[in-house]
Amino acid sequence: MLKSERKGKRILWFEKLSKEDIPLVGGKNANLGEMLRAKISVPPGFAITAHAYHEFITKTGIAEKIYKTIEQVVTDVNDPKQYEEASKRIRKLIESTSMPSEIAEEIKAAYSELDRRLIPKTIDRFWDKKRDFLLRILLFSFTLFWECS
Repeated sequence: MLKSERKGKRILWFEKLSKEDIPLVGGKNANLGEMLRAKISVPPGFAITAHAYHEFITKTGIAEKIYKTIEQVVTDVNDPKQYEEASKRIRKLIESTSMPSEIAEEIKAAYSELDRRLIPKTIDRFWDKKRDFLLRILLFSFTLFWECS
């Protein structure tokens, strides 16, 4: 996928990410992509992009409220407490704002895909553990039977 095509995406899967995507998905997500490229085992997952966030704050009309909160609360750029207070207010604003349906549907679809990717691995691990446990019981039973005979 071309870099220009990625900019308009709301969701990007870890396996598609690299360090070049830091501005789009942040450092932690981009590093998960790098780990996968280096063949390090990482659970499947996805990142919600900066584009999705920008779309959320503009479509809901809270972008101006966010900027206004920062302007009103942060009067001294050297006072970290003011940033903390602005952050608390902005978080409340974001959490109380309904997500536009097209963004919500895309995120729900990504979670459904994540379930699809995870369930077979989880079931395989479950059966592997159950099989190992049953084999141990069988071996123990056989040993006990052998010793008692």
